[in-house]
Amino acid sequence: MEYLKITNWDKWQSYRKDRGQPPWIKVHRRLLRNLEWVDMSDSERGQLVSLWLLAADHDGVIPASPSKIQKLCYLTKQPNIKKFIELGFLEYDGFHDINDVTMASPRRQVDQPKAEAEYTKAEAEYTKADKASKTPYGEFKNVKLTGKEYGKLIELFGEDGTKERIENLSAYVASKGKKYSSHYATILSWDRKNNGFKQRKKKNEKYPDDPMPDNVFLHFEEYEAWLERHPEYTEE
Repeated sequence: MEYLKITNWDKWQSYRKDRGQPPWIKVHRRLLRNLEWVDMSDSERGQLVSLWLLAADHDGVIPASPSKIQKLCYLTKQPNIKKFIELGFLEYDGFHDINDVTMASPRRQVDQPKAEAEYTKAEAEYTKADKASKTPYGEFKNVKLTGKEYGKLIELFGEDGTKERIENLSAYVASKGKKYSSHYATILSWDRKNNGFKQRKKKNEKYPDDPMPDNVFLHFEEYEAWLERHPEYTEE
């Protein structure tokens, strides 16, 4: 019979082999930043998690039959195996007897500190890989964005608008030595401040001798200085 294997099963599911059938599987939080995971529908994500649960009984191996998987996982419809393979979540394991595959014994597995340490190590490796996937942008090459983040900015602001925002952030970070956990979130935050700032400015008649800067992106330092001079305005 032909079988499929969960990609990188041993890397992300750290079990004690001598502890028997695992009572749990690990679903890493950073899946939310995985492009292939994000591109799937809600039902497809649910199917994939069901496949992971099924795979825990045979050390990451499942039958390569959509109809059998549907029955074993109690799914309402057959999973799209081809799509999961194309996205890299599954890979072919060839033809063999399922008895040749390590099967967990009926004895329940106990969650041990060693397993948690392995999880922490795997999570750190995933974080490192995630950071490495970001491309530096801007004149000073200090604005780092993933391909998906950059594409989202293009959708929101167009190529010229995206370039303007990246360059302004790049110059600001270089001149001030600022550090941000997410440059993508920073650009969006600046844009919201700029739009809200413009709306508030239209209604503001309190500071005729000390007007606000016209554009947060072009005059961010002046904007911050203005807020320091008028802290009460941040509450409006």
